[in-house]
Amino acid sequence: MSKISFLLALCIGLLTTALSQTTELKGQLILHNGKYKNGSYQYFDKVKVSNNKGQATRTDAQGRFQFSIESEHSDTPLNIDIFKSGYEVVNADALYEIIPSKAEALNIYLAPKGM
Repeated sequence: MSKISFLLALCIGLLTTALSQTTELKGQLILHNGKYKNGSYQYFDKVKVSNNKGQATRTDAQGRFQFSIESEHSDTPLNIDIFKSGYEVVNADALYEIIPSKAEALNIYLAPKGM
């Protein structure tokens, strides 16, 4: 009887782990041509980054952001929205129809508006 209880507990534990897995979607906001102009990359700190699933976060000092996507939604296309006053996204196409389970880290480049 104790072997059955152990196997049942093991199965429940594995099932719970499998159901609670997430996919991490990571990215970084970088100043377009910043390395060319300044000799090193320039990042954007404390910029709000959100997605169409209702999640929002802010970038850290290295411009990094991250979203945790439930595994059941990791194959659903995701759109990201970034707003930094006075700047625009250079590679805006990288913000749309992202498949979290297949995406590599996103490098998003911002430039002063009108440049």
